[in-house]
Amino acid sequence: MDFASKSFIAVHLEEGADQAATSDALVAAWHELVGYLPFLALSVDMMEGNLLYQEELEASLVTGSAMFALLIALMGLYGFVEATVGKRVKEIGVRKVMGADGSSIVPLYRRFRRRC
Repeated sequence: MDFASKSFIAVHLEEGADQAATSDALVAAWHELVGYLPFLALSVDMMEGNLLYQEELEASLVTGSAMFALLIALMGLYGFVEATVGKRVKEIGVRKVMGADGSSIVPLYRRFRRRC
């Protein structure tokens, strides 16, 4: 029988079975049947942990990419506001000298943005 082409063998232990004795018996049987391949015993918890790790890694990559995209968008928005204010610095200065407060200046930019 060609064991090299098999990916795994699943063994179900009954509740209360001695895991150490079963593992030793499996190792002995494995080496008797297939001496040239290493024996690696993995529990279901270990396999699930590996699967969850992969999903968590992918989720972290997606979250990181989304955060980076959000940062770039916020930098673009900041640049737009900075350019708009930079063009209207003199107008803002004149309004401030004439006694306007921030609450009367901000709506001007909202109206300016809607017209564009």
